[in-house]
Amino acid sequence: MQDEERKMQPDIQAALAETYTNCAKYMAVFARHNGFSKDVAEDIVQDAFLQAIQKPEEFLACENRVAWMFEILRNYMGHYFRDAKYLRRLQQDLEPLFSSMTEDQLAVLTLYKGMVDDGDLELLYKAILEGRSYEELAVEFNLKEPALRKRIQRARDRFRKAYGDDE
Repeated sequence: MQDEERKMQPDIQAALAETYTNCAKYMAVFARHNGFSKDVAEDIVQDAFLQAIQKPEEFLACENRVAWMFEILRNYMGHYFRDAKYLRRLQQDLEPLFSSMTEDQLAVLTLYKGMVDDGDLELLYKAILEGRSYEELAVEFNLKEPALRKRIQRARDRFRKAYGDDE
């Protein structure tokens, strides 16, 4: 098994080098033509080549590697646009919250970002950073108090797990 892996390594390296030489510049031009800055275009091209490194069998098995790479590039470009659109929408929805926050509060909320659902972000802000009572928040969010407590506790547990706080 190890001999096969060693034998495959030069194959993938040579194939990647050849493909990179033949199309990386054109991939970056394609990304730039589709509205990406130079830096972002280069990052997306790198991500596409990382995909080839992560899936060497699939990369080596395809007949037209340049077409395969451009397909991966198009997928990454689509992901980038969807993510950017989602972040802009989230920023607009939460702008009233962010505008009234101190730098410390923003730092805490940033730590929670990605660990909680979007719907829980405002709840956490009001419960933790504003110090509002559970009774008041239960009425505002139209939840029963035990359900509200569970949502807050689950978010706190995810935070502790992610940052290694075993208390």
